[in-house]
Amino acid sequence: MIWGKRHHSEPHTLYRESNCRLSFLMPKIKGGNNMNYNYKDFTDEQLLKSLVKETRAGSFKLLSEHGLDDMIYDLTPQELIQVEGIGNKTAERLVALQELLRRLHSKRLKHLGCSIKSPADVFNLMYPVLGHLKVEEFHTLLLNTKNHVIGEPIMISRGSLNASLVDPRSVFRLAIKKAAASMVLVHNHPSMNSEPSREDKAITDRLVEVGELVGIQVLDHIIIGSTYYSFKENELI
Repeated sequence: MIWGKRHHSEPHTLYRESNCRLSFLMPKIKGGNNMNYNYKDFTDEQLLKSLVKETRAGSFKLLSEHGLDDMIYDLTPQELIQVEGIGNKTAERLVALQELLRRLHSKRLKHLGCSIKSPADVFNLMYPVLGHLKVEEFHTLLLNTKNHVIGEPIMISRGSLNASLVDPRSVFRLAIKKAAASMVLVHNHPSMNSEPSREDKAITDRLVEVGELVGIQVLDHIIIGSTYYSFKENELI
């Protein structure tokens, strides 16, 4: 695996530039009552207005206050209905969209077989899953001998990361079952500060040690915040 160097001041440009980018293809349908389905030419506000059928003021306020990423991935129903022009029904639709996009992303990973070549690739794949969460989640990405992702990301724990929540047996059980050659550990920091804690380092050391015993290499541990932190790049693995 090639783990490239980067400047840690660079934020979401990594997500846009990575060669394992997730893309949702909008339909281009011809004919049928002169309806326009060429949504790729729409602005964010036009797409939002088309989806939620709210007033222009409501959709503009939603985007200007929160941004498209937060709106799609992490705003709760309670937060959404505080926005002028967004009612309960619209909030329900948007929250359903959040869950649908997470599931689509996870299913796409399952069939993508994307080759992981750098921490930026991991960030690109996992930021849509973890980047906007308000609680910590710890996941693993299983890889084959060609560094292709095997199946979906596996969530090991949810909540503040500590050794009691991350059981090495749980981490490696499916890896052994799926004949993984290696794995990458991934978790998020809701504070958006991707620097590792003492607990993060202790858990990583323990899992690297167990991986050596069972013959499944832990290639890296990526912490996702506003940017990412790579244990491998920082020579902690």
